[in-house]
Amino acid sequence: RLAEGLNAVDGVTAAMPDTNIIFADVEPTIADRFDGYLAEVGIRHTGSATQQRWVTHLDIDDDALDGALGLLAGFAA
Repeated sequence: RLAEGLNAVDGVTAAMPDTNIIFADVEPTIADRFDGYLAEVGIRHTGSATQQRWVTHLDIDDDALDGALGLLAGFAA
């Protein structure tokens, strides 16, 4: 679900994961703004602004995931 939410953001392409790790490529034209937005709303990732690594774990429940998806949907490219 998280990869699908990332793919719904214009300019972001996330590979469908086999594990709890998602890799997302962000177009350079929106990378800094998207990265800043994520930091502003409290979503962290590793990697760079253009090549992001997202990780979930067993403590991330459906409510937390829904919250993150809602925040992703709030970004306008």
